[in-house]
Amino acid sequence: MPVQSHAAKLLRLAAKQPAVSSRELSSAGIPARTVSRMAARGQVRRVGRGLYTGADGSPSAHQSAIEVTRLAPKTVVCLLSALEIHGIGAQAPFEVWIALPAGTHAPKGTPAALRVTRLSGAAFTEGIETVVLDCIDPAEPAQLKPLLHKPQRGSSCSAP
Repeated sequence: MPVQSHAAKLLRLAAKQPAVSSRELSSAGIPARTVSRMAARGQVRRVGRGLYTGADGSPSAHQSAIEVTRLAPKTVVCLLSALEIHGIGAQAPFEVWIALPAGTHAPKGTPAALRVTRLSGAAFTEGIETVVLDCIDPAEPAQLKPLLHKPQRGSSCSAP
């Protein structure tokens, strides 16, 4: 079997997933200069710092959440974004809601606007449901945490 060129390997990875990080590309043996050359030629699109998509691929319905979890794999998609991914509610948030452990820094350079909540202990670790979005490699799936709260008296539903 012939050895694949770096460019062919990059195109194959970008076609398989809605977003691929530079960390994944370097672990696949693709040099950074190959990635930047292909982005300059328009063969792949750079959507954020260290994040690439295929040039001809159509964006996923959950593209923003996918991009954020690819750049910061330890984040947990929560609240309104998790509800939207699960198809609950009528809101389509313009920000990606993520939860981080208390004391951690929010990811920088993300292509989407973020709304960050900081949680500690069981509030962060309990109730996480692992969901595979689109063609994302199950080794690093996006994590979702709906964090629904009981409605308060006089309101139909509340989510912090």
